Order: sequence, then C-alpha cells, then structure tokens
Amino acid sequence: MRLFWYSLIYSLLVGCASPDNTTIHEQENEYIGIQNGQLVFNSGITKQSKVELFKAFQSASVIPNRLLVSSKGGDIEQALEIGRWIHHHKLDVEVTKFCFSSCANYIFPAGVNKFLRKDSILLWHGSAWQQSWRIPDTAINMSEQDIRKLFTNLRTEESLFFDEIGVDNLLTVYGQHIDSLIDHFWRMIGRGSIGFDYSLNDLERLGLTNIRLIDGDWNWRDSNTDKSHLIKRVKLDDNYQFERLRFDKNDAESIPLILKN
Repeated sequence: MRLFWYSLIYSLLVGCASPDNTTIHEQENEYIGIQNGQLVFNSGITKQSKVELFKAFQSASVIPNRLLVSSKGGDIEQALEIGRWIHHHKLDVEVTKFCFSSCANYIFPAGVNKFLRKDSILLWHGSAWQQSWRIPDTAINMSEQDIRKLFTNLRTEESLFFDEIGVDNLLTVYGQHIDSLIDHFWRMIGRGSIGFDYSLNDLERLGLTNIRLIDGDWNWRDSNTDKSHLIKRVKLDDNYQFERLRFDKNDAESIPLILKN
C-alpha cells in the first residue's frame, strides 16, 4: 500500500493523459450485430452503440455466448453498463483487432473467458480514478461542483464493478503511477506513449483470469512494429499483492481530481 499511495502523489505531480484520445487505430468498418452466430461490436462506446448492442443480442435467433469486440473506447458510464451486462449474461469476450481505454477497462475484463488473437491490441490509459482530466465536451457547460459529483459517482460505480468481477481496480491506472519524468516529457511534446499494457502473467495477477490465446501466442508487437512504441509495457512491482476494492467509494472524494479545460 505504501507504494500505491506514493504513486498516487507522484501521479498528481506529473499529471495524466486524458482517456479516449488514442490515435493508434481509427475505428473503421463499424458494425454492431450478429455474424456467424456471434455477437459483434466494432464501434466506439456511446449510449447509442450500447443500445444497438443490447438489441442485437435480444433479437438473435440463437443466443450468442461470445462477444467479438474491436473498439477504440468511449463513454465510461456506457462502457460500465456493457461490462455489467456481459458479466450478467456470462458472455465470453474476444478482441478481434483492438480494445482501447474504456473497452480494455470494462469490456475485456468482464468476459468469463477472454480470448486474444496473436495480434489483438490492448491499451489502458486511465479511468475515472485518474487524477487529471480534461473536461469532456459533454460537461463543458456544467458547474465544477456538478462535474466533481459526476466523477465521484463514476469512481464509486467503477469500484463496485471491479469488485463484482473480482479484479483489482488498480488495473486501469497502474501504468500512470509508474511514469518516469522522461516518459512525461516525451508525451508532453507528442512523442511518448499514449497508453500501456501488461504481460499475460501480470494481467492474471491483477485478477484477469481465463485468458485464452486463439493462436497459441499473443505477440501483437511483432506485426505492428510501427505502433509498438505507442503502448508502453508496464510491469507490476515484485511486491505487488492483489487487492479487491483497493480504492472504493470512501476514497472517491478524498483522492484528488484536477480538472483542465
């Protein structure tokens, strides 16, 4: 815990990236529906895409047992709802191309079995629990008090979700806490990484169990060498110990939130 709280202070000093600004892949060939008996979600995460996903599932002639996803991420609240829905319906999740930000935070971990292809790309870069946020366009006309209340509620809901699926909620922000000053400098001038990922072993340590490798290997950097520098591989500290509800609703207001225009 000492390492974690020290990291929180350090993260506050150097600042954090704002989620959902990734440029490593553009969302293309958007599609939400049933293909070959499986539920497919190739889309950014919005209220509309969530509704379309739920409708596709309900209208399927045979109930799908797996969600095939490729998503750049999107709205935290909607992604949390999708994650809970996946967990409730006991669906498997397969990343076909990429799963970034809110997709990696809430959709991928929610699967009973989590399938990766050899070139499936995962990317984390923060969540409601990060401390530095650019004010979202959707909240630009809200008062600062209302924005802080919004994030307090999102933090609480996020903690409850990770406790429900048995994952350490450090998952979404750990890579921010171990940033070096050099990492921060390169990112400030637009040349640094835009997110981070973990090894399979560290994902399991964080509580993401039942990860299945469709091709027997997961080596997306080999086939995406031009993009590999954009996602930093972070390693859990040797002294890391799994913890559920590492930070919870009691911390939602006490952990700082810096808002930027």
